[in-house]
Amino acid sequence: MVTIGSKPFAVFRKFDRLPLLDASVLLPVAPAVPASSASAVELPSTGIWGPEVHHIQLGDLWHRRLMHPGAKAMHNLAQLDLMPQQAIPPTFCDACVQGKMHRVALQPPRQRARRPLEILHLDVVGPLPTSLPPIRACYALVITDDYSRLRIVALSATKASIPDVLLAEIAKLQAQLAPHKVVFVVSLRSDNGGEFTSARLASILASVGIQSQFTPPYTPQSNGLAERSNRAIIERVRTCLAATSLPVEVWGEIAFAATYVLNLTPTKGVPGRGIPLEAFTGDRVDILAHLRAFGTPCYVLAVGNQKLAPRAVRGRMVGYASLSRGRTAAYRILLDATPLRVITSVDVVFASVLLRLPTES
Repeated sequence: MVTIGSKPFAVFRKFDRLPLLDASVLLPVAPAVPASSASAVELPSTGIWGPEVHHIQLGDLWHRRLMHPGAKAMHNLAQLDLMPQQAIPPTFCDACVQGKMHRVALQPPRQRARRPLEILHLDVVGPLPTSLPPIRACYALVITDDYSRLRIVALSATKASIPDVLLAEIAKLQAQLAPHKVVFVVSLRSDNGGEFTSARLASILASVGIQSQFTPPYTPQSNGLAERSNRAIIERVRTCLAATSLPVEVWGEIAFAATYVLNLTPTKGVPGRGIPLEAFTGDRVDILAHLRAFGTPCYVLAVGNQKLAPRAVRGRMVGYASLSRGRTAAYRILLDATPLRVITSVDVVFASVLLRLPTES
């Protein structure tokens, strides 16, 4: 634990070295110290975001950055040198227990796809509380690639619009692989929901040579991969809501962030290093340093303000946008304003050391 008198300091970990920063201005005040000499930070609060003292364990911090994965997933990331070896996962997480409690189910064996997009598993979650504008969605379409376990979430305001959302996402997935090789979807596997069995959708799929495979009615275990993807995403939505106390309307942003992180997390049965995005595109994933704990307080550059107005506005980090060619991370920020609004920006300063742990009183 690092405490230096009465002056607040922050320790930002960068794998094996810990630079010491003045918490008030986030500027270096001392050379980096060996990682083995500290694993936690104790800082007096500025009075803005929390109680008198905050304790952040390294394992807790990465557990939150990765949106509450299991211990095995964190161990695999450490073995791949994508996160610090010393980031031991917490022994207990109250938010995980609240968000991930479930019944144990057996899944029958089945034949796996041999390439990306050969089989896509589909399911719809909802109705859910209306999400933030502009979509104001009540449903989430979850798509899982059988070969790579890559997951995609798309939001829809109504069930009737699910077929159009599905066709748009299929086009995006095929375009994502186009720079690597020309690959088309072969079959879709889903339950017998009306959104998947409509004559209009069947006609469109048949015209492009895509087969539809339907599971028997009232047997969700027959569509086990889709159900498991639903659970993985919804668990993280509930967990992050419990951990941050953000309004429930943010569930759509959490679902997007969850799939983003899940696609970067080693998964059982995935070829190669087990990372879904790698298996899907063939490109090596070598960057996780841009990840931040969901809900982290931050400041984002204000645009269009008057000359003497503040240059930044407060918000909370609620997701990620695609990385630019220069590897600059873009974040989704929920602004601290009414009405609730989410923007995308690369000009973000995080107040990570002030983030309150869910178990603190």
